[in-house]
Amino acid sequence: MHRLSDRFLLLLLLLSVAGCGSLGQTLDEFAELVVSGGEQRLREPMRPIRGHARVLMIALDGVSEDQLRDALADGDLPSLSELVGPESEHGVYERGYFAPDVVSAFPAETSVGWATVFTGASPAETGVTGNEWFDRHERVVYAPVPLSVGTVEQTLSIWSDGLFGEQIQAPTLFEQAGVRSHVSMGFVYRGADLLTPPDLNDLSDLIDGAFDMLFGGIDELYEELDQDTWEGFERGADRYGIPDLQVAYFPGVDLVAHESGREEQRRYMRDEIDPHIDRILARYRRDGLLRDTYVFVVSDHGHVETRDEDRNSLSGDGMDEPRALLDSLGYRVRTSTVAEVDEDFDLVMVYNEAAASIYLADRSTCREPGDDCDWRKPPRIEEDVRPLVDQLYHAAFDSSALGGLPGALDLILARASDPSGETYPPFQVVTRDGWVGVDDYLSANPRPDLARFAERLDWLTNGPFGHHAGDVILLARSGDDVPLADRYYFGSPRVSGHGGASAGESHISFLLAHPNATGDELRDLMHTQIGPTPTQRDATPLVLRLLEQPPRR
Repeated sequence: MHRLSDRFLLLLLLLSVAGCGSLGQTLDEFAELVVSGGEQRLREPMRPIRGHARVLMIALDGVSEDQLRDALADGDLPSLSELVGPESEHGVYERGYFAPDVVSAFPAETSVGWATVFTGASPAETGVTGNEWFDRHERVVYAPVPLSVGTVEQTLSIWSDGLFGEQIQAPTLFEQAGVRSHVSMGFVYRGADLLTPPDLNDLSDLIDGAFDMLFGGIDELYEELDQDTWEGFERGADRYGIPDLQVAYFPGVDLVAHESGREEQRRYMRDEIDPHIDRILARYRRDGLLRDTYVFVVSDHGHVETRDEDRNSLSGDGMDEPRALLDSLGYRVRTSTVAEVDEDFDLVMVYNEAAASIYLADRSTCREPGDDCDWRKPPRIEEDVRPLVDQLYHAAFDSSALGGLPGALDLILARASDPSGETYPPFQVVTRDGWVGVDDYLSANPRPDLARFAERLDWLTNGPFGHHAGDVILLARSGDDVPLADRYYFGSPRVSGHGGASAGESHISFLLAHPNATGDELRDLMHTQIGPTPTQRDATPLVLRLLEQPPRR
């Protein structure tokens, strides 16, 4: 059992004083982690190790395609460079293949990305549509990675109660594979055999927004988190052997980027992440298992540089901020800082950095203050959605608007009436001349900067849980094509972010290596199993096929 650090106790106290959730609830979640100890056997008995084709998944949070490619080319990842060998042509290495332009789900956020990676399902199928989302049937905001919701219990519940796994409405990779699976530090582990969660002395570091607010400058603590990943892997290997499927998740590399930017992220990859990867690979070699192991490096999203200034952060109380604008328009905006509320509200807004979602009630069910809205009913398009959207468009794009959001938004998307009579119809783009279908809008206004946007928006909204995406989506003006001073985002000030649809934050790492296979063979294998243009949704299908491969000698 781990010692409860004075630093963590101080954090809990400060979070409660700052209004970031109930101290009692937070302590309850922490107590459950104390009882569970340093590892959790999730299956009794654990499944036997088969002893042939293994897969090692190295999950790098927030490492874009270009960051990983450049790090390999510049020699900043010597352990991976040694594994894959020199690059002979774009993406083809001596013993590895790096698939190009692999897009993440939208919004390009941590929760969405890992849910997609570890299920192979779209956000509208998993039900995880952001780092935050509102379940209108339960009247609950889920925020495993909180940005606007002032609570940390759900972050702790990822490991104490399996909350994130409970919210994923699709079978996980571990459930589909049916083989011995160990997860070190990962968000998604439902169906695995063994979980090694964060060291309790380091767990507070994952509460990114809260810790930044209270302390700032905590890069050295992120290093401790990634140390936990290596130590968790080693502990599991010592006690239970190396499994058929091992996940090693490194969260600190993303947190460093938010705190200090992409250049510091590159340094961190070289000085902190690569040594841990080297230790893991060395253990496989020592046990004589690397020769039968596919190494799959994958990420959830990338990063775009931003400015950590209030002007660029759409989160304050001024009249040029979205929440204040909604208040001024007469909406009863959900304001509680806890996840479950009884308060009177007819509008919910959640943040996903470069995107935000707005959920509207059918206001005919709650016309007067104090009336509880029937959130099981969708909003009425003409009476509820259109008036709000018209006001938002005027505030964002009309130069004559007073206050408002001048220059801050790129697109406003809204669910419009649909001839099919769907309860939650597809999104359309709001323009000065009316609402236009996404495909029609992009045909008339090509946006190569928005990577496969129509397709990814369909993943977000077309499925049994597409309503989790909200009724209105605000896409902030952001991305590498926008001048740095003019990039906006929803959330606290930071120097790097994601959540949008631009290439920099949407093109993920997708690298497959094997010590006994050529890069050409691995490219052909990937193309045969999942096609020539994989996406984030193909990570689980690829791993399932790799586990079926005969041994390579």
